[in-house]
Amino acid sequence: MCRFGGDADQIKLIVNDFGEGFDFGATVRGVGITSMHERVKALQGHLTIHSHRRRGTSIRARVPLA
Repeated sequence: MCRFGGDADQIKLIVNDFGEGFDFGATVRGVGITSMHERVKALQGHLTIHSHRRRGTSIRARVPLA
């Protein structure tokens, strides 16, 4: 599931995957996750990733428009 929206101050993107998930704390972060963090940070935004084994992963990005 993917949701994209926002308001006058920010843009929000939420991507949920109901797959296998992973142990985010134990996983070695590869280029993909690192790149997502760097791109959002470059826009002064905020990125969160939550993942749970056998319950999927949720990625949320919030980027200010100002």
